[in-house]
Amino acid sequence: MRAHLAARLDPVTLPAGMTTDDLAVVLLGAITGIHQQWRISPKTVDLDRVYDTLTSLLTAALGTAAVPEPAEPAEQADRPATGKRRR
Repeated sequence: MRAHLAARLDPVTLPAGMTTDDLAVVLLGAITGIHQQWRISPKTVDLDRVYDTLTSLLTAALGTAAVPEPAEPAEQADRPATGKRRR
């Protein structure tokens, strides 16, 4: 999964000394932590809001090229429903 994410981030211009693998590790760590929080308390973690927050942070830090396009609907079939809008 890390290699796939790093490949998606490859065209992004990163700060000196940072690799796409470094960024992939950080992002997967954030995603894993968010998922754990949601599993523990799904009523208090709004996955759509967290996605928007993470997207905003990446865009602000690295520009729009750093934010991969949302998954196609077929790829989202395994994503737990939040009862809110789907991307």
